[in-house]
Amino acid sequence: ASPPPECPAHRSSSAGAAATEWPRAPKDAKQKPLKIKRDQPNVDDLLQKHAADIVTLRAAVASDKLFADGANNRIIPYDDIWLLRFILSNGKGKSAEKAVRATLEYRAKNADLLTRCAAGEDHPLAANLRKLTISEIYETPTEAGEPVQLIRAGKSNVKKLMDTYSADEVVENMNYQKEQAFIRCDESTRRTRRLIKMVTVVDMHSQRFSDNDKRFYKALGRASKDSEMFYPQLLEITVGINVPSYMNLIWPIAKRVMPAKTLAKFRICSAKDTVTQSAVLCPFAPAVFQPSTLVEFLGGAGPTTEVLGPVDRPKAL
Repeated sequence: ASPPPECPAHRSSSAGAAATEWPRAPKDAKQKPLKIKRDQPNVDDLLQKHAADIVTLRAAVASDKLFADGANNRIIPYDDIWLLRFILSNGKGKSAEKAVRATLEYRAKNADLLTRCAAGEDHPLAANLRKLTISEIYETPTEAGEPVQLIRAGKSNVKKLMDTYSADEVVENMNYQKEQAFIRCDESTRRTRRLIKMVTVVDMHSQRFSDNDKRFYKALGRASKDSEMFYPQLLEITVGINVPSYMNLIWPIAKRVMPAKTLAKFRICSAKDTVTQSAVLCPFAPAVFQPSTLVEFLGGAGPTTEVLGPVDRPKAL
């Protein structure tokens, strides 16, 4: 199976920082503009365009007490914008209704956990899980206001993770981060009136082929399927940076367990070592971030966090 495509560059100009402003950039550096368009349509236009479908979907689930009870939620209210996301992801009719009902059940079943998330608290197991799977929603969004999930895959230890925790616990933690990102996307969408989605960046620096674990990929596949169902219109793009040469060997494994829609949004950055090289080698990073908002281990000058650690943090043991 073919590996995912690289983030392509094209000839149009970019509005980000000058290429020479990036750390370790050569004096004659030229930024590679990003060809991929991150569309953020006007929400009010979308609401008007899909008004009839929203009315139909609302009527179909109106008698569901779980839907009625969530109409005035302070965090993620079950209103027209919420219904719109399901229509955009599933189309009109029964498919959207099925997804809404499944999501209502999911949110009711996990009400205590989601309330904890809405309060800004970490997952109950986060402190321990983060010692093995290094991932968090970064404090600074992209230049377009998109929440950013940063994953230091090359520094994580997914074998020990799956030896220590159940697949259900790992999936629940992954879904918890999706909830964190969805809350931010929903707030930004309502505030800017643009449909905001999240960006995931997977740093694979230092990752070895032997580090991979099929149990983890299965858990990742479960969480991705949950995300497509329960968090419609959440993911804009996933970008792999510092990708190892063996990527073509693990891509077939990913294709067997990951949803096709999720894989279709995966791109590979051409930068191979952002620890020693400049981020301008990647079309994605300079087009989406400023030097001050991209963490140092990805080639920027931005601050890291306690979870993500410094550039030279050791691999999790």
